Amino acid sequence: MCKIIPPPNISPPRRYRQAPPGTMAGFFEAASHFDTSEGGVGPNPLRKLIEAGADIDRADRDGMTLLHYACREGHLLAVQLLLEAGVALEKQDRDARTPLHLACYMAGREGMSRGREHIDVSIYLQHHGASTAAQDAFGHTPL
Repeated sequence: MCKIIPPPNISPPRRYRQAPPGTMAGFFEAASHFDTSEGGVGPNPLRKLIEAGADIDRADRDGMTLLHYACREGHLLAVQLLLEAGVALEKQDRDARTPLHLACYMAGREGMSRGREHIDVSIYLQHHGASTAAQDAFGHTPL
């Protein structure tokens, strides 16, 4: 006869907690969690980074910058703030994707990102000179 072993004491899943300010995760959250919904940080952390003269073109280990995160998550105001602050528009991540690639890819994918302004972000980037011909590592262009 088998002995029934109770499952380990597993705590319930925790709600999302923001990364401490000044950490790398906190740095990129300024753009990816720009919204004010649950778990969002709002616009102030990104504004503070820009005002403090932070390296807004700094990339994470995947090559993604603040602009990549803002575009992937569909945060138009974050994109506008970053471009006005002089962020590099065509920087590529490790898969050679530009911020425009991510905005276009996420457009129409409801529920997969925090924001919903991917099409507006794509248009805004193009009006500011983003290349629609740039190919990623797989030969895909943004449009």
